[in-house]
Order: sequence, then C-alpha cells, then structure tokens
Amino acid sequence: MNWKNSFGAFVCLLALTSCNSQSVHDLSVPVEVIDFASLEQIDISSFPDRDNVDYVLLKSDGKELFGRIDKAKIVGDKIYIADTRLRSLVVYDHTGNPLAQVGVRGQGPKEYVNLSDFDVTPQEDIYVLDGRLNKILHYNSDFECTAEHLLPFATDVLAALDNDSLLFGLSSWNMKDGAGYKIALTDKSGKISRTCLEYDEFTDPAYWISDYRFAEAAGGQLAYNQTISNYVYLFSPEGELKKAFYLDFGKENVPDTDKMEIESKLTNYDSYTLIREILAVTDKYLIGFIWKHRQTKLFVIDYVAKKCYLGETIADTDRRCGCGYSDGKLISYIDSADESLPDSVNQFVENEGIALKIQRIR
Repeated sequence: MNWKNSFGAFVCLLALTSCNSQSVHDLSVPVEVIDFASLEQIDISSFPDRDNVDYVLLKSDGKELFGRIDKAKIVGDKIYIADTRLRSLVVYDHTGNPLAQVGVRGQGPKEYVNLSDFDVTPQEDIYVLDGRLNKILHYNSDFECTAEHLLPFATDVLAALDNDSLLFGLSSWNMKDGAGYKIALTDKSGKISRTCLEYDEFTDPAYWISDYRFAEAAGGQLAYNQTISNYVYLFSPEGELKKAFYLDFGKENVPDTDKMEIESKLTNYDSYTLIREILAVTDKYLIGFIWKHRQTKLFVIDYVAKKCYLGETIADTDRRCGCGYSDGKLISYIDSADESLPDSVNQFVENEGIALKIQRIR
C-alpha cells in the first residue's frame, strides 16, 4: 500500500486501508504523529509516574511450570503466565500460589502443540491459540476445555473481545480466509465477519525481528503493531479500528526495500530504529520496546509532554522489564537478586524461583 505522507502537526485523517465485510468500505481514522527525534530523551530511571509497587512471589508445586515469562496478564484475583518455549500456561492466585496449568500438550482432541498466544475475558474465559495447528481452544473459569475449533486461516495472535467476538492478527503467509489482510474479526469459532489493514508487498514472511501481541489501551481498547511498521493501531472493545499513532523515526525509518529479504540486509539495521513490540497505550503514554540500531530497549513515550524515557540495552528475548500490562499496571519478572529489591524478594529468587514486580503507571 502506498501511504500518503501529508500528515498534520498533531492529528490528521489518513486513508489506511479498506475494510472487508460482505462489501468493501473505505476506512479513515485519526492519526497522531509522534516525531521521535523531537522528543526529550530521558533515562527511564527518571520516569516519574510510578507508584504502588507490589511483589508476588511465585511459589512452586514441585514441577517446572515455566523457565521464563513471555506474557503475563492479571484478571480479577488471578495471574496468567505463558512460557511459549515450554508451551505452558499457568495460573496463580494474587498471593503467588499455583492454581492450575491450562491445557494439555499434544496433537489429540483438546490438546495443543504450540502455545502461540492466549487471552482471558473479564468473565475468566480463557482462549489459547495453537499457531502450528491453527486451532483455538476455549477453557472455562474452572480451566476445563469446553470447545476447540480449527481456524480457516493462519494466525499469530488473538484477543478476546467484550461482544463474544475474537480479534486475530493474521500471518503474513496466510493464504486461506482473509488472505492479504492483517486483522480479522471473527465469532468464537473463527468465522470471519470483517477484515482490515492490508499487507503490502514490503513484507518478509521468512524473517521475524520480533514477536508481537495485542496490547491494552485506554478505555478498554486494544493496540496493535506488527514489526516492521511505524503504526500503532487502536481498536475499540468491539473490534472497530478507531485511531492510529505514527511513530516517525525520521532518517532512521526502515526503507520499504529493506523490509524484504531482511536476513541479507541486517547490517543496514545498524542505522535504523523501529518499534519492536507494544505493551500498552494509555491516555498519556506509549509503552513498549524499540529496536534501535539492532539493540532492544524499553521505552515509555509521554506523547502529551513530548518526552521519551528510554531504558538500557537488553537481550532481544529479555522480557524481565516488561512481560505484560493489565489494568494500568506494568508487569515485570525477577529471576535474580538485585540490591534495589527488598531482602524478602532477593531471598526468594535466590532460593526458590521467580517473582513478579507489579507497578501501577499513573
């Protein structure tokens, strides 16, 4: 798709793509442009709007439930933790006691091979996506599998919506239902009712710079960004595209030609900056990771005050400083002692395992 570059200084209308239901409709949404170079750059240790830090010590029941945390979500008084490497989804209570392991690995009925993504509704219905088998499994609040559906498309991520619908991030290599689109709105069985955001030719299905996810946004909305794109899209709780942010890295934007055959052009990325993953969008902040000159850093952009709080370089797969965001709280995990932590937390991680740090963002 050829994007128009005539952006206003703050918010403008941009024809993003077409939305496909039974007929084609033009779709235009407000776009807020953030000029990254013009933001005041501040070390993230100086980020002011943090308070009410809680620590949850994740107790073991003698089994290896996970080795690292890829995604964490708090719903009610439960904490849901996914380790996609071990293909494990574990549930804890708010005090850190293990409650259940969701689902069974395997290729049979009500089993999954890969744990690609999960989501949990406010009613504590759990949806697990198996991206290898293209299968969605539904579990009730007692962690029982009540339904499974083979999906008529290839997908990477999902979100459960308030209206008993599901929102999927379709794979760039999807050649089935919804082919050529990034987003599909479906019923609970995976039947598509609407698609939007077209893939363009500047896509490399063979090389992923980063995983991605649907992230929480203000007002019950969902945020979506798929690397490599400067756009962060906001969807309503019913799955309607409402707004987009455009994060402009200026001369460090990735040119379209380098979005294809990426592996052969990786050294070019020493000069580029891009969004690696979005964790949350509030009415004041964009929170996530960027890949700046092939180095991963946590960022918090205050797009109201025009400031960017930037963290130190971390390993590309390291999510210890940000593995989730729920209800205004940034979730991190701790697997080694640090002098800045309470003694009780250090003693626990040295002797037993992993703790969560849950920090409210004002």
